Amino acid sequence: MDIAKKLKKISVKLEICNGSVFRYPIEKQKAYIAHFHEPKNDIQRSYFQYRCQMKFNKWIISFFINLASFPLLLWYLHKSNDSIDDSIENAQSVFFANGMMDTIIPNMLREKAGVIAIVNNKKENLTKEDKKYIRALWRRYPFSFQFIVKCVLKIRYYSYEIQRMHPENIITCNEYSFTSSVLTNYCEEKGIKHINVMHGEKLFYMRDSFFRFHECYVWDDYYRKLFLQMRADQSQFRVAVPPSLQFQDDMVVSKTIDYTYYFGCEGGERLKTIVKTMMMLNNQGLKVAIRPHPRYSDLNEIRSYAPELEIEDCKAMAIEQSLKRTQNAISVYSTVLNQAYNNGIGVVIDDISDRVKYEKLEERQYIMLNKPHKLLSALLEKR
Repeated sequence: MDIAKKLKKISVKLEICNGSVFRYPIEKQKAYIAHFHEPKNDIQRSYFQYRCQMKFNKWIISFFINLASFPLLLWYLHKSNDSIDDSIENAQSVFFANGMMDTIIPNMLREKAGVIAIVNNKKENLTKEDKKYIRALWRRYPFSFQFIVKCVLKIRYYSYEIQRMHPENIITCNEYSFTSSVLTNYCEEKGIKHINVMHGEKLFYMRDSFFRFHECYVWDDYYRKLFLQMRADQSQFRVAVPPSLQFQDDMVVSKTIDYTYYFGCEGGERLKTIVKTMMMLNNQGLKVAIRPHPRYSDLNEIRSYAPELEIEDCKAMAIEQSLKRTQNAISVYSTVLNQAYNNGIGVVIDDISDRVKYEKLEERQYIMLNKPHKLLSALLEKR
């Protein structure tokens, strides 16, 4: 695993499990987004998004991260290039999947994207023209080393695939990255369309502010309005539900489970509370299952608290099969609830195990609170 992958893995896990999306006051986020003037170009859009993301950190942390980025910047600028594999035929579109299934690409986009080359193992290249582009970027923000180094790394990935595939489109799922608008500008200069597809649930969170792609596909018009509040460019949005959200295969699965709880990063007391509520349903003769999060759940901890409940094997059972066999999906806040809604499965929002987080969902404009749903507390009261 290279340095970039290690850093990304650490940052993603910390962001999800430390609850940063819920910790920073929403009023401060809105005020901070509003204090920027209208971006003059894509470079400034990326820089404003970078500033918004750094606002979540204490200044001393941001200072040292930025300082540590300087040697990384020099290293990536002088790192040797991977050799271009020209034995592969050109593709009309390149999809930087980042481990995602290509079912997150809506059929609307797939129909016009032509042949799509899926890239998971990214290689790097930097041309003389790329270095000229980076020098101009660095002159604009000479002391923002973290901002520049991440842009350099992404340009290296894009440059390799552009030289290898000569695509008409680059498809990504990266609106949360402050490099996105810079990459739109980079692609535009090369006559390539830069396209983003939504891949996970969204709340009001200024990490996702200011971005611009040539096209950005969202699951519902609700998200377009949400992103516009965070000052993303208004011209980019297209609404399309992808196969990952609305299942289109013909596999028939019997409804054998009444309620399935879908975990995120819950542990400790929250895990105990979840198991307690699920056992209440189980003791009433209902069939209950628990699905751990494939990356963040501690299976041993779950098994120790829930020996009587069925615990799904994420490797053996796909999420589609799990949802198809259940009558109702339960979670605090998860893309799974959106999948359930789009497939006619009952949605139950857990307002018991983490009451503080639940109360923050409304002010952060969680879409499922505006879709047909039940609350776990109300469900238990009825029984």
